[in-house]
Amino acid sequence: MNTITAENLPEYVYLHADEDLVFSEEKTRVVHNSNLYSEEYIGMQDNPGLTEGHIDENGELKNYKFTNRESNEFFLVYSYTYEEGIYGVEFVSKNRTYPNTELTRHKQIYTYGWLNDEQFVYSVKGKGIYYYNAKTRVLRTLIEGNGNFKINGLEGTKLLYDDTSINLR
Repeated sequence: MNTITAENLPEYVYLHADEDLVFSEEKTRVVHNSNLYSEEYIGMQDNPGLTEGHIDENGELKNYKFTNRESNEFFLVYSYTYEEGIYGVEFVSKNRTYPNTELTRHKQIYTYGWLNDEQFVYSVKGKGIYYYNAKTRVLRTLIEGNGNFKINGLEGTKLLYDDTSINLR
């Protein structure tokens, strides 16, 4: 086994034995993310036209949000394109009490809404309906299958979707 010394290092190799490079990179990431989730950034991501719906290529009104309820604890930050729909969903703690998280299991959301300040329900077309608790970071499957799973609203404790419903209790 060869011992690495300053004399036998190739000239393109740099050593920083006195610095934890993983820790250094993590510090950079945290500073970057704290700037990324500033009020200005979240304001730029806000798209009120999307919450009211948009007209699709067939002239039909599409509405992704099934409730007008917002969370007092979290900003919902996402990206949207006409081709992909809603993707890259992140939950940003408004007062930085909770860790910021993102949905990584599903890349595209078909319909969504807040049940209260921490409980977020969403559907993925052709996959199912899911529940995410933004405070505890617990993701649960409510129903799976290959239907449309368009969430239409709430009726008491029933979540209405497609032509049926599921009890949330």
